[in-house]
Amino acid sequence: MNNLPPLKPLVSFRAAARHNSFTKAAHELNLTHGAVSRAVKQLEEFFGFELFEKNKPNVVIADII
Repeated sequence: MNNLPPLKPLVSFRAAARHNSFTKAAHELNLTHGAVSRAVKQLEEFFGFELFEKNKPNVVIADII
């Protein structure tokens, strides 16, 4: 039983949260937009809820409380 989220996707999440953009996070991390999106999706599946509200062209951290 693993209570910790996968650590590598947390780097993408942090960058996306800081920039409010998957594209800008991808540029910072030298990844594709799709790679950042998949990393965030992996965390969302782990936690069982969405982490971002997608408001094109930006994303904002979801209100989860």
